[in-house]
Amino acid sequence: MNLKINLSESLCGFQHIVTLLDGHNIRINHPPGKPIVPKSYRCIKGQGMPNRHTHSYGDLFIYFDVEFPEDNFIKNESQLKQLEASLPPKRLARLNSTEKYEEAQMIVSEPPPKNSQQQQRFENGHHYHRTEHDDGGGTNGHPQTVQCETQ
Repeated sequence: MNLKINLSESLCGFQHIVTLLDGHNIRINHPPGKPIVPKSYRCIKGQGMPNRHTHSYGDLFIYFDVEFPEDNFIKNESQLKQLEASLPPKRLARLNSTEKYEEAQMIVSEPPPKNSQQQQRFENGHHYHRTEHDDGGGTNGHPQTVQCETQ
């Protein structure tokens, strides 16, 4: 089953009443301080589909869709500071004062098309973008690997 929760419920806990296929309701509780991450699963033992051969019930798997707040949901600096104080500290970028870098701006984007080279590189763990001028080290854009000798 799919269950949509908001970020507050994910971080601070929740109680939900869920109606199962046979019509009976169960209450599920999730404690505060144990965040549910988007696209994760939880299981409730014995509350799934019935097994006609064993007269027992399978497990109910719940897929969580965590909704994040709209842009600019925090209205003032005071609210932002209060939220920051409640969360784990930010990771700070370690910049060397002698290193040169260029500022870059992120924009909202759709994922790359499913069969594009960029998507394949991302799925294979190569999160950088090669240009057509890169030679790829003679491996046609794939990382070099060491193979075991056959005996």
